[in-house]
Formats: sequence, structure tokens, C-alpha cells
Amino acid sequence: MWDEWPDKWGPDTGIDIVVKTKSEELWAVQSKAYDETYSIKKQDIDSFFSASSRSEFSYRLLMATTDKVANNARATINGTDPPCDELLRSDLDW
Repeated sequence: MWDEWPDKWGPDTGIDIVVKTKSEELWAVQSKAYDETYSIKKQDIDSFFSASSRSEFSYRLLMATTDKVANNARATINGTDPPCDELLRSDLDW
């Protein structure tokens, strides 16, 4: 969790979880608990992308309880460095 990560630089501004992989890479993760009919908007993820654009992160993951992502949010997700992947409702075992 962000608040438990020893290298955090301030309060939570969009990163919910920091993952350290077996190869020592750091991933920034944001989780969104929305109604399954909600469409994630760009403004819903802006703070996550801003906070996770730092050089210590090699990857980003957006997890959500919906499959819907608005076009402007999709453009943000697809055009980032470090890259971002999604784990959405239909990817989870309900």
C-alpha cells in the first residue's frame, strides 16, 4: 500500500499500491472500485498518471471493477511512458 511504502514522497495522490517485482522493478498500481456500468474518465486517472510518471516506476497497472473506459482515458492509458496495462472487471474471476 502507498502509505506503507518506505520511499513514498508524500500523501497518496493517485498511486494505491507499489509493487516490487522479482526483478526489482517498481510498478505503480491504481485500483478503482466503480459500479460496473461506470465508464472511467480521463480525470479519474489523471492524478495516477501524474504521480506514476517518476523515473523509479517501470510499469503502471490500472485495476477496475468496470470494463468501461472512455476514449479520452483510453488515449491516456495507451500513450504513456512508463507503459500501463489494465486489469478490468472481465479479467477478474467473479
